Amino acid sequence: MAGYSHYPWSSSKDGATTGEAGKRSFLLSFDLKEKLVPQSHSYLIHSQKGYGPCFGMPGQTIDLSIGDKCNINASSICNIPYQYNKEGADKYKNNEDTLKLFMGFAGAKAYRVAEYEVFRVVY
Repeated sequence: MAGYSHYPWSSSKDGATTGEAGKRSFLLSFDLKEKLVPQSHSYLIHSQKGYGPCFGMPGQTIDLSIGDKCNINASSICNIPYQYNKEGADKYKNNEDTLKLFMGFAGAKAYRVAEYEVFRVVY
């Protein structure tokens, strides 16, 4: 799973990106070969102290987040889809089957991260 946002993210301050500022963000599933795009204008990207990038709003409608010390504890969250989903009429439902597609297992939405990479796109 990968996420992209042109909006700057910071681990040292709290803040949410809403409206048109976050509409270019998206999530990619490499396994499913699908792009998930924002479905609304609210809570698209979120910065929060002690967390890595958050797509959606922690504690409410989080789609994907990287938690603090994500390699040693299950503080990261995947709860697709809330704010991000496929384009068109054939959308994912927020249920156990969808979690199994994205996470490889159903049930718990929290996970431990084995590896992640952060890239800065300069254009």
